[in-house]
Amino acid sequence: MTYNPITKTTNGKNEIIRGLNVTIPYKESMLKICDQLTPEAQAIGAVNTVVIEDNKWIGHNTDVYGFAKSLEPFLPITQNALILGTGGASKAISYTLDALKVPHLFVSRNPQGEYSIPYEKIDGDVLKIISLIINSTPVGTFPDVEDKPNLPYDHLNKNHILYDLVYNPSNTMFMKMGKVKGARVTNGYQMLVHQAEKSWELWND
Repeated sequence: MTYNPITKTTNGKNEIIRGLNVTIPYKESMLKICDQLTPEAQAIGAVNTVVIEDNKWIGHNTDVYGFAKSLEPFLPITQNALILGTGGASKAISYTLDALKVPHLFVSRNPQGEYSIPYEKIDGDVLKIISLIINSTPVGTFPDVEDKPNLPYDHLNKNHILYDLVYNPSNTMFMKMGKVKGARVTNGYQMLVHQAEKSWELWND
């Protein structure tokens, strides 16, 4: 399949393509490619679903819906949250947590801004006021299944929820380390399913 960036068509047969999904690391760069953005995608600053209508690429973000639906079994979140990573997926997560009124910080190797901290700042005292930790990075994805985010896992307990957006493997090292300490854990498969269902609705609306 050959993509023409000027006409935004594939071999001139754009009518056979209703849309597409976008994954890391392209969710933010899609903002410049799309002809139009939904208010939600604009506010989040990331696109994971494109709907093609009349040869126009319309950028949506269904990660918000997917994450919100997958988080329902763990609600309410009674304390603060940490989002590991600052990529496109992390922005959808932050948007959702804002809607749920869950205070949160981003954790990054290169923190920028007042709402971002380095991994080295996370210690036992910080984890005492944290309920939810979301890994939005690809760390631990197959084949690097022994990798895990740099956290003080010894300070985790049954009051913590570890949510890993990674779903291959289904039981990541991040999740395993949480389970050992009694934390509730989940991977990103349900988020994937829910966002895909919402994307399918958009393509067939």
